[in-house]
Amino acid sequence: MRICIAYSSLKSNKVENYARALGKGIEEQSNAVIDIVDIDKESEKRLTGYNYIIFGTSKNSLFSVKLNKSFSNFLKNCGHISGKHTFAYTNKSFRSHKFLSNIMSELERQGVLLKSSAVITSKEQAKVIGSKLHLK
Repeated sequence: MRICIAYSSLKSNKVENYARALGKGIEEQSNAVIDIVDIDKESEKRLTGYNYIIFGTSKNSLFSVKLNKSFSNFLKNCGHISGKHTFAYTNKSFRSHKFLSNIMSELERQGVLLKSSAVITSKEQAKVIGSKLHLK
């Protein structure tokens, strides 16, 4: 099984740290091949060949709940992801649940099967979530 963890972390490195912790948690439960992709640096990456995709991003500002443009553009240009199983996450902040809802809406517009989502508060929590994700 091939798994991609794609994240966009413009303001802080929390989302990146959580992506790496999710990867470690997944390694504990399966022997899947895990690729970690920084959306801001690898905007041309194609996700068509992955069986399971994890998306994470952080908010642009304290009050805004809109997705950043690089994340939205990446979703439109990342290849055929319709029908893929996915997980979405963001870091904890003011109105983070509303922001996560916007992430999920954008993913569902792309036709993915959203299996689960979370607002993550620590690397330890991210690792536990990764170890318990239902990847099949």
